[in-house]
Amino acid sequence: MSAVLGVVGSPRRNGNTHILVERVLEGARRAGATTDLLLLGDLHIRECDGCHVCWEGRTCAKGDDMVPLYERIAASHALVFGTPVYWYGPTALIKAFLDRFVYFNCSGNRPHVRDKAAALGTSLVGSRA
Repeated sequence: MSAVLGVVGSPRRNGNTHILVERVLEGARRAGATTDLLLLGDLHIRECDGCHVCWEGRTCAKGDDMVPLYERIAASHALVFGTPVYWYGPTALIKAFLDRFVYFNCSGNRPHVRDKAAALGTSLVGSRA
């Protein structure tokens, strides 16, 4: 059975982006997948400073909510990223989350995301679902 991880990069619970990601996850469940949802607005994820201690097999020096997410990301078969577009780009929430994917860029962790399916959904600020 497939596992799909949805990531909501909006601070607005039940807003357009949350609804968008939930709809994709509903479709995945109808197709037989299990789903998991991350609401980044409820988490404390700090910026990556490029120290690369994660590449040396040590726990990230930030010690924030991202550290336990690595296991959930690795356990998923597909990722669904959702973000509203703020000032022509993604939110700071999802940007920090994606920057911390540097963890998966070392040779020891790369197999955890290699060939993983991914989708991106965006919503425009000011639009209504």
